[in-house]
Amino acid sequence: DQAQRTEALVAALGRAGIPVVRGDGFSFDVANPTREQMQAMERTVEVFKRGAPAVYVNGMGMSNPSAAQAIAEYRALRTRR
Repeated sequence: DQAQRTEALVAALGRAGIPVVRGDGFSFDVANPTREQMQAMERTVEVFKRGAPAVYVNGMGMSNPSAAQAIAEYRALRTRR
């Protein structure tokens, strides 16, 4: 179930030393959004609608990733900086 997958993912990320911010929703506060902002918001909504856990790493969204996928994305982004 989604709650168990979320708890397992949070635990795995913690063991890997990856910081986690948990939430059960999101909101946008954008007046007169640009086309790019609208597209980003639409992508975010689509990831969230696919089911929990929804994971966002530096703007990259994943729906129900494995721990290995989330960890790999986090580490890949860290090495590209």
